[in-house]
Amino acid sequence: MVDKREILADAMEALPTLQKQGLLVVRSGEIDPVRIKALRKAGYLQPIMKGWYHLSDPSSRPGDTTPWTMSYWSFVQRYCEHRFGSDWVLSPEICLSLHTGSQVPVTQVMVHAPKGGNNAVELPGKRSLFDLRVRELPEQGRRMQLPNGLRVYTPEATLIHMAENCYHTQAMSVAALMGSYRNVDVLLRAVVGGAHRRPGNRLVGAFKHLGMDDHAKRLADGMRRADMDLRNENPFTGEGIAVVAGAAPISNMLRAICRGTDKRSLTCYRPREGLWKSTRCLGGSTMSTPMMPGTRSRSKVIGSPKR
Repeated sequence: MVDKREILADAMEALPTLQKQGLLVVRSGEIDPVRIKALRKAGYLQPIMKGWYHLSDPSSRPGDTTPWTMSYWSFVQRYCEHRFGSDWVLSPEICLSLHTGSQVPVTQVMVHAPKGGNNAVELPGKRSLFDLRVRELPEQGRRMQLPNGLRVYTPEATLIHMAENCYHTQAMSVAALMGSYRNVDVLLRAVVGGAHRRPGNRLVGAFKHLGMDDHAKRLADGMRRADMDLRNENPFTGEGIAVVAGAAPISNMLRAICRGTDKRSLTCYRPREGLWKSTRCLGGSTMSTPMMPGTRSRSKVIGSPKR
């Protein structure tokens, strides 16, 4: 009779091979069932759904979702490739987050595929995958494949086909992606080529809202030349989001998040008049810091030795 430790040791030889291939997810049939059973019992594999497992760490605490979080998009890519081949694409709303550099697992990932079954697949962590049956996929020029294998809409197609409420629910992501354009020529060709009047109008208003007036003017002029009706429409609400034209989406995203955090911090603390003291820093410069009522203001040199 083969010792269980020998079975586990034999099964663990397959893990380095998977990791070298960048695979965080295993499907039944890729590893012998006996090995899978041994790896599951030892905590090196955790189930996702029937026939699918993700790599895990045996030392992880119960309830730790880190291994699953790291494997999430790998599972989505491998599962969709297994079911639909190359005939699938993530929804524009999901693509929006991915184009801005976010790798955070979404609550429900929507997959568009001609062979979709309109079914929701339950996943760990109260997440799910919904395969939506569509008549046909966007033309090849409006789709692309990310380095991790995920099939997505191009940035231009994402901005055109995403739901209008993304300007409210994912405002920072939309602003970050729009801010990445140094010019709008590619976006203009996509709008005019597909006769996307409504999305085009929203984009013109959105560029104005972001302070990218040159982009808005060029996009509007191009639509006029194509005899597309223009209407003054701003899909954003609230204050403008600061972006740098031509900057990477992740850069604009972080900038927007930091500015939003700074504003919330200033709102939480509104010092009253006279409650500030002056602190002299090294080099002779001074800065003002909050002072509690009833205390005396004094200056001190930060880091100076006590006398």
